[in-house]
Amino acid sequence: MPHATPDMPLGGASSSSLHPPGLGRGGFFVCSMAGEFAAWPSAHVCVSVTICGGHDNDNPNGQLTSISSPPHAVLPDLPSLGFVRVEPRVRERDDGNQIWVLPWMLSILDGQSAAIGFSDRHADAQNSLIIHGYYFRVSLAGDSSKKPDVERLRDLSEAWTICYRKPKPGWRLFGRLYARGLFIGTDMRDRHDVGTTKAYTAAAIAAVGDLERRLPGIPPCQGNEVGDYFLGLASNVDKPSLYGE
Repeated sequence: MPHATPDMPLGGASSSSLHPPGLGRGGFFVCSMAGEFAAWPSAHVCVSVTICGGHDNDNPNGQLTSISSPPHAVLPDLPSLGFVRVEPRVRERDDGNQIWVLPWMLSILDGQSAAIGFSDRHADAQNSLIIHGYYFRVSLAGDSSKKPDVERLRDLSEAWTICYRKPKPGWRLFGRLYARGLFIGTDMRDRHDVGTTKAYTAAAIAAVGDLERRLPGIPPCQGNEVGDYFLGLASNVDKPSLYGE
């Protein structure tokens, strides 16, 4: 799997890296710090910090991971392959996670193309949390019952969906991650149209096949922890709450 090169100097972790803009410093308290310091050839470090929320309502699952390193492996020029980058309507920082889609999908996400049952306002709010890494919910086990924002589908070769749930039943954006913080999608469906497991699975498999044709020979990102896939603060909804909920 290709890797990006972290740009945080050795010993350069600051309090701001643990409290991204938009997350109040008083909103969280540190519960534990995982001693995961990985040495890189350029004498940089990748820092992983596990914290839990100080407010039950904001953080019902209690488990968060903060990753301080830039994303994005070296890939072919995505615009030249027909992909466009999803940008939040209010950009608060330049680094963070990236979402790339096809132009017809972006027109729906931006509200330029009328789509029944799709709220571009809600989608932009959700995309902004993911892109900026401001506490979003992830399931690595494909457990949709816990209402994750992003979900790795079970037994489908690193197929992922971004789950736009409002208004119900919402829409799903199918794709893969190709490096930490780099999501590339090739299909987007009204949940009504993929209402059965068979239809949902078929859409995910088709999206993976499309990506393999567009990005031949490039393996998807693989990992066992949320921090292997995303930057910023992400809650792993599969892990039991630290409060026993």
